Amino acid sequence: MNKQYIFRNEAALPLTDLLDNANVPAMTWSPDVQAVWDRFFGGLVNVVEDTIPNCSVTIHDIDQLADAKEDLVKDESLPMVTLDSYDTYGNFPLQLSRHFNPKGELMGIGKRPGSPDLPKQLANLHNWAGGSDIVLFEDDIFTGSTAKTAMEMLEKHGIGVSQFIAGIQVAQSAADARITSAHQYDPNDVYELADPRDFLIGGHQAGLVYSVPYGVSRAPYIAPYVDITARASIPADRAVNFSRAVLSLNRQVFVSLEELASGQVMVNHGSKPFAEYVSREFGHLAMAYMTMLEFCDIAQGSL
Repeated sequence: MNKQYIFRNEAALPLTDLLDNANVPAMTWSPDVQAVWDRFFGGLVNVVEDTIPNCSVTIHDIDQLADAKEDLVKDESLPMVTLDSYDTYGNFPLQLSRHFNPKGELMGIGKRPGSPDLPKQLANLHNWAGGSDIVLFEDDIFTGSTAKTAMEMLEKHGIGVSQFIAGIQVAQSAADARITSAHQYDPNDVYELADPRDFLIGGHQAGLVYSVPYGVSRAPYIAPYVDITARASIPADRAVNFSRAVLSLNRQVFVSLEELASGQVMVNHGSKPFAEYVSREFGHLAMAYMTMLEFCDIAQGSL
Protein backbone atom coordinates (compact mmCIF):
# COMPACT_ATOMS: atom_id res chain seq x y z
CA MET A 1 0.00 0.00 0.00
CA ASN A 2 1.34 3.43 -0.98
CA LYS A 3 1.80 6.08 1.69
CA GLN A 4 0.36 9.53 1.03
CA TYR A 5 2.28 12.73 0.40
CA ILE A 6 -0.33 15.41 1.09
CA PHE A 7 -0.47 18.76 -0.72
CA ARG A 8 -2.94 21.63 -0.61
CA ASN A 9 -3.39 23.07 -4.11
CA GLU A 10 -3.03 26.80 -3.49
CA ALA A 11 -4.58 28.00 -6.76
CA ALA A 12 -1.85 30.37 -8.02
CA LEU A 13 -1.72 32.35 -4.75
CA PRO A 14 2.03 31.61 -4.45
CA LEU A 15 2.61 33.64 -7.64
CA THR A 16 1.10 36.88 -6.29
CA ASP A 17 4.35 38.61 -5.23
CA LEU A 18 6.01 37.75 -8.52
CA LEU A 19 3.02 38.97 -10.54
CA ASP A 20 2.77 42.26 -8.67
CA ASN A 21 6.48 43.05 -8.52
CA ALA A 22 7.24 42.07 -12.10
CA ASN A 23 4.38 44.29 -13.30
CA VAL A 24 2.50 41.53 -15.03
CA PRO A 25 -0.65 43.18 -16.46
CA ALA A 26 -3.75 43.06 -14.25
CA MET A 27 -4.59 39.46 -14.97
CA THR A 28 -3.68 37.81 -11.68
CA TRP A 29 -6.41 35.22 -12.03
CA SER A 30 -6.39 35.02 -15.82
CA PRO A 31 -6.29 31.61 -17.51
CA ASP A 32 -2.68 32.32 -18.54
CA VAL A 33 -1.50 32.80 -14.96
CA GLN A 34 -3.52 29.86 -13.66
CA ALA A 35 -1.95 27.71 -16.37
CA VAL A 36 1.53 28.70 -15.14
CA TRP A 37 0.67 27.50 -11.65
CA ASP A 38 -1.08 24.35 -12.87
CA ARG A 39 1.99 23.32 -14.89
CA PHE A 40 4.26 23.90 -11.90
CA PHE A 41 2.00 22.14 -9.43
CA GLY A 42 1.27 19.21 -11.74
CA GLY A 43 4.98 18.83 -12.42
CA LEU A 44 5.76 18.93 -8.69
CA VAL A 45 3.25 16.17 -8.02
CA ASN A 46 4.89 14.03 -10.72
CA VAL A 47 8.38 14.70 -9.38
CA VAL A 48 7.38 13.71 -5.83
CA GLU A 49 5.76 10.49 -7.01
CA ASP A 50 8.73 9.67 -9.26
CA THR A 51 11.23 10.40 -6.46
CA ILE A 52 9.71 8.60 -3.46
CA PRO A 53 9.10 4.85 -3.75
CA ASN A 54 5.63 3.56 -2.86
CA CYS A 55 4.24 7.06 -2.42
CA SER A 56 1.24 8.77 -4.02
CA VAL A 57 0.23 12.42 -3.74
CA THR A 58 -3.12 13.34 -2.20
CA ILE A 59 -4.39 16.81 -3.14
CA HIS A 60 -6.81 19.06 -1.26
CA ASP A 61 -8.30 22.17 -2.90
CA ILE A 62 -7.68 25.35 -0.91
CA ASP A 63 -11.21 26.75 -1.35
CA GLN A 64 -12.89 23.47 -0.43
CA LEU A 65 -10.73 23.24 2.68
CA ALA A 66 -11.65 26.79 3.68
CA ASP A 67 -15.36 26.00 3.33
CA ALA A 68 -14.97 22.79 5.30
CA LYS A 69 -13.21 24.59 8.15
CA GLU A 70 -15.93 27.24 8.35
CA ASP A 71 -18.57 24.51 8.53
CA LEU A 72 -16.94 23.17 11.71
CA VAL A 73 -17.36 26.39 13.70
CA LYS A 74 -19.54 25.71 16.76
CA ASP A 75 -20.13 29.31 17.86
CA GLU A 76 -20.21 31.82 15.01
CA SER A 77 -20.53 34.75 17.42
CA LEU A 78 -16.89 34.36 18.52
CA PRO A 79 -14.05 36.29 16.86
CA MET A 80 -12.31 34.28 14.13
CA VAL A 81 -8.49 34.27 14.05
CA THR A 82 -6.24 32.47 11.58
CA LEU A 83 -2.67 31.15 11.56
CA ASP A 84 -3.06 30.27 7.88
CA SER A 85 -1.05 32.65 5.68
CA TYR A 86 -3.43 31.82 2.80
CA ASP A 87 -6.68 32.35 4.67
CA THR A 88 -9.41 33.21 2.15
CA TYR A 89 -12.16 34.22 4.59
CA GLY A 90 -10.71 37.46 5.89
CA ASN A 91 -10.23 36.26 9.46
CA PHE A 92 -7.94 38.21 11.83
CA PRO A 93 -4.35 37.11 11.01
CA LEU A 94 -1.97 35.94 13.73
CA GLN A 95 1.26 35.79 11.75
CA LEU A 96 3.52 33.11 13.22
CA SER A 97 6.28 30.98 11.68
CA ARG A 98 8.70 28.37 12.84
CA HIS A 99 12.21 29.84 12.80
CA PHE A 100 15.36 27.87 11.94
CA ASN A 101 19.04 28.71 12.26
CA PRO A 102 21.36 28.49 9.21
CA LYS A 103 22.10 24.84 10.13
CA GLY A 104 18.40 24.05 9.73
CA GLU A 105 17.82 23.52 13.45
CA LEU A 106 14.48 24.64 14.88
CA MET A 107 14.88 27.70 17.10
CA GLY A 108 11.22 28.18 18.04
CA ILE A 109 8.15 30.13 17.02
CA GLY A 110 8.47 33.75 15.96
CA LYS A 111 6.82 36.36 13.80
CA ARG A 112 6.23 35.66 10.13
CA PRO A 113 8.73 37.61 7.98
CA GLY A 114 7.36 41.05 7.18
CA SER A 115 4.83 41.05 10.02
CA PRO A 116 4.82 43.10 13.26
CA ASP A 117 6.62 41.75 16.32
CA LEU A 118 4.62 39.16 18.25
CA PRO A 119 3.93 41.32 21.35
CA LYS A 120 2.36 43.97 19.11
CA GLN A 121 0.32 41.36 17.20
CA LEU A 122 -0.94 39.83 20.44
CA ALA A 123 -1.81 43.23 21.92
CA ASN A 124 -3.74 44.16 18.77
CA LEU A 125 -5.53 40.82 18.83
CA HIS A 126 -6.44 41.19 22.51
CA ASN A 127 -7.93 44.62 21.84
CA TRP A 128 -9.76 43.41 18.73
CA ALA A 129 -11.25 40.37 20.48
CA GLY A 130 -12.43 42.54 23.37
CA GLY A 131 -11.79 39.92 26.03
CA SER A 132 -13.75 37.23 24.21
CA ASP A 133 -12.56 33.70 23.56
CA ILE A 134 -11.70 33.08 19.92
CA VAL A 135 -11.94 30.43 17.22
CA LEU A 136 -8.46 29.71 15.84
CA PHE A 137 -7.92 28.39 12.28
CA GLU A 138 -4.87 26.65 10.81
CA ASP A 139 -4.24 25.06 7.42
CA ASP A 140 -2.83 21.83 8.80
CA ILE A 141 -1.47 20.02 11.85
CA PHE A 142 1.28 17.43 11.57
CA THR A 143 3.11 17.13 14.89
CA GLY A 144 0.78 19.54 16.71
CA SER A 145 3.65 21.48 18.28
CA THR A 146 2.83 24.77 16.53
CA ALA A 147 -0.85 24.50 17.51
CA LYS A 148 0.08 23.81 21.13
CA THR A 149 2.57 26.70 21.24
CA ALA A 150 0.09 29.11 19.64
CA MET A 151 -2.69 28.30 22.11
CA GLU A 152 -0.34 28.60 25.09
CA MET A 153 0.95 31.93 23.80
CA LEU A 154 -2.56 33.29 23.36
CA GLU A 155 -3.69 32.16 26.79
CA LYS A 156 -0.67 33.79 28.44
CA HIS A 157 -1.89 37.05 26.90
CA GLY A 158 -5.43 36.64 28.17
CA ILE A 159 -6.92 35.28 24.93
CA GLY A 160 -8.81 32.03 25.39
CA VAL A 161 -9.15 29.56 22.52
CA SER A 162 -12.63 28.04 22.43
CA GLN A 163 -12.00 25.95 19.31
CA PHE A 164 -9.01 25.18 17.10
CA ILE A 165 -9.92 24.15 13.53
CA ALA A 166 -7.47 22.68 11.04
CA GLY A 167 -8.05 21.83 7.42
CA ILE A 168 -5.84 18.72 7.54
CA GLN A 169 -4.67 16.83 10.61
CA VAL A 170 -2.24 13.95 10.76
CA ALA A 171 -2.68 12.31 14.15
CA GLN A 172 -4.14 9.25 15.84
CA SER A 173 -6.39 11.53 17.89
CA ALA A 174 -6.53 15.13 18.97
CA ALA A 175 -4.20 15.87 21.88
CA ASP A 176 -6.56 18.69 22.89
CA ALA A 177 -10.34 18.31 22.89
CA ARG A 178 -10.66 21.81 21.38
CA ILE A 179 -8.89 20.69 18.18
CA THR A 180 -11.01 19.50 15.29
CA SER A 181 -10.22 19.08 11.60
CA ALA A 182 -11.93 18.82 8.23
CA HIS A 183 -9.72 15.90 7.14
CA GLN A 184 -7.89 13.53 9.46
CA TYR A 185 -5.24 10.98 8.51
CA ASP A 186 -3.59 8.15 10.37
CA PRO A 187 0.15 8.97 10.61
CA ASN A 188 0.93 5.39 9.59
CA ASP A 189 -0.63 6.15 6.19
CA VAL A 190 1.13 9.49 5.61
CA TYR A 191 4.63 10.02 4.26
CA GLU A 192 4.62 13.84 4.46
CA LEU A 193 2.33 16.86 4.63
CA ALA A 194 3.80 19.82 2.72
CA ASP A 195 2.95 23.17 1.13
CA PRO A 196 3.68 23.24 -2.62
CA ARG A 197 4.46 26.96 -2.44
CA ASP A 198 7.63 26.16 -0.46
CA PHE A 199 9.13 24.67 -3.64
CA LEU A 200 8.45 27.83 -5.69
CA ILE A 201 11.41 30.21 -5.68
CA GLY A 202 10.39 33.63 -4.39
CA GLY A 203 6.77 32.58 -3.85
CA HIS A 204 4.35 34.43 -1.57
CA GLN A 205 4.89 33.31 2.06
CA ALA A 206 7.02 30.47 0.68
CA GLY A 207 10.16 28.74 1.89
CA LEU A 208 11.92 27.91 5.13
CA VAL A 209 12.28 30.81 7.59
CA TYR A 210 15.90 31.35 8.56
CA SER A 211 16.57 33.56 11.56
CA VAL A 212 19.94 35.25 12.11
CA PRO A 213 20.93 38.12 14.43
CA TYR A 214 20.33 40.74 11.71
CA GLY A 215 16.95 39.50 10.47
CA VAL A 216 14.82 36.77 8.98
CA SER A 217 14.67 35.47 5.42
CA ARG A 218 13.16 32.60 3.41
CA ALA A 219 14.86 29.95 1.28
CA PRO A 220 13.13 27.64 -1.21
CA TYR A 221 12.84 23.92 -0.47
CA ILE A 222 15.66 23.07 -2.86
CA ALA A 223 19.14 21.71 -2.13
CA PRO A 224 21.62 23.10 -1.22
CA TYR A 225 19.66 25.97 0.34
CA VAL A 226 17.43 23.77 2.52
CA ASP A 227 17.89 20.24 3.86
CA ILE A 228 14.94 18.77 1.97
CA THR A 229 15.43 15.37 3.58
CA ALA A 230 14.68 16.90 6.98
CA ARG A 231 12.10 19.44 5.83
CA ALA A 232 10.25 17.59 3.03
CA SER A 233 11.12 13.91 3.62
CA ILE A 234 12.91 13.55 0.29
CA PRO A 235 15.25 10.50 0.48
CA ALA A 236 18.83 11.71 0.97
CA ASP A 237 20.15 9.72 -1.99
CA ARG A 238 17.56 11.35 -4.26
CA ALA A 239 17.69 14.93 -2.94
CA VAL A 240 19.99 16.21 -5.70
CA ASN A 241 17.94 14.78 -8.57
CA PHE A 242 14.75 15.97 -6.92
CA SER A 243 16.16 19.50 -6.59
CA ARG A 244 17.28 19.50 -10.22
CA ALA A 245 13.78 18.54 -11.32
CA VAL A 246 12.16 21.21 -9.13
CA LEU A 247 14.60 23.83 -10.43
CA SER A 248 13.58 22.91 -13.98
CA LEU A 249 9.94 23.45 -13.01
CA ASN A 250 10.84 26.84 -11.55
CA ARG A 251 12.70 27.76 -14.71
CA GLN A 252 9.56 27.04 -16.74
CA VAL A 253 7.59 29.34 -14.40
CA PHE A 254 9.99 32.25 -14.89
CA VAL A 255 10.16 31.80 -18.66
CA SER A 256 6.35 31.97 -18.73
CA LEU A 257 6.20 34.99 -16.41
CA GLU A 258 8.77 36.85 -18.51
CA GLU A 259 6.55 36.31 -21.54
CA LEU A 260 3.54 37.67 -19.64
CA ALA A 261 5.51 40.61 -18.22
CA SER A 262 7.33 41.34 -21.50
CA GLY A 263 10.51 41.69 -19.48
CA GLN A 264 12.90 39.98 -17.11
CA VAL A 265 11.74 38.60 -13.75
CA MET A 266 14.31 39.61 -11.16
CA VAL A 267 15.20 38.11 -7.78
CA ASN A 268 13.80 41.24 -6.14
CA HIS A 269 10.48 40.62 -7.87
CA GLY A 270 10.01 37.62 -5.59
CA SER A 271 8.97 37.87 -1.97
CA LYS A 272 11.03 40.29 0.12
CA PRO A 273 12.19 37.53 2.54
CA PHE A 274 13.52 35.52 -0.43
CA ALA A 275 15.33 38.57 -1.83
CA GLU A 276 16.87 39.11 1.60
CA TYR A 277 18.06 35.48 1.60
CA VAL A 278 19.77 36.03 -1.76
CA SER A 279 21.36 39.21 -0.43
CA ARG A 280 22.67 37.29 2.58
CA GLU A 281 24.06 34.43 0.48
CA PHE A 282 25.28 36.25 -2.64
CA GLY A 283 25.53 39.92 -1.72
CA HIS A 284 23.34 42.99 -2.11
CA LEU A 285 24.19 43.48 -5.79
CA ALA A 286 22.91 39.98 -6.56
CA MET A 287 19.60 40.83 -4.93
CA ALA A 288 19.35 43.96 -7.05
CA TYR A 289 20.55 42.66 -10.42
CA MET A 290 20.20 38.86 -10.56
CA THR A 291 17.32 37.46 -12.59
CA MET A 292 15.30 34.48 -11.40
CA LEU A 293 16.55 32.47 -14.38
CA GLU A 294 20.13 33.24 -13.36
CA PHE A 295 19.36 32.11 -9.82
CA CYS A 296 17.97 28.82 -11.19
CA ASP A 297 21.12 28.31 -13.27
CA ILE A 298 23.41 29.06 -10.31
CA ALA A 299 21.43 26.64 -8.15
CA GLN A 300 21.65 23.93 -10.82
CA GLY A 301 25.39 24.47 -11.07
CA SER A 302 25.83 24.05 -7.32
CA LEU A 303 24.27 20.56 -7.28
